[in-house]
Amino acid sequence: MPINNWQPAPRECASLTAVNHRAYLMGGLNYDANKEVAQLRVRGLESDYIEDNEPEWKNINYDS
Repeated sequence: MPINNWQPAPRECASLTAVNHRAYLMGGLNYDANKEVAQLRVRGLESDYIEDNEPEWKNINYDS
């Protein structure tokens, strides 16, 4: 994934689901469905220090 500064919008009703070593943030804002799906990858997991870990988000486009 290319490095960028994009982050998903804050959500009140969402699920973080892990599949095939990737995590996906899916859900809605309040009671409205949000069609935005965000993929999360954590960089720096090879380090022994938690300070080296950084979240990296990617917007996933999909059709329903």
